[in-house]
Amino acid sequence: MTNYRLYFFGAGRGPAFDFRDFEVADEAAAIAAAQKLHRIGAMELWCAGRKIRHWGPAGAVPPRSLASLI
Repeated sequence: MTNYRLYFFGAGRGPAFDFRDFEVADEAAAIAAAQKLHRIGAMELWCAGRKIRHWGPAGAVPPRSLASLI
């Protein structure tokens, strides 16, 4: 089992306002667990000093989709 930390941010950029530590078998399981907690604000998943993934605020348009809107 590996320890992961999920940081929660507000709707905008700024310091994390909360975090949750959890243990799962691997990175894929950590991402799946984190995705279930994505509600409103941005989040970042870390394992020790390595950032695994960043989620923007819920409902935000992903950057790659912006090009199709222009």
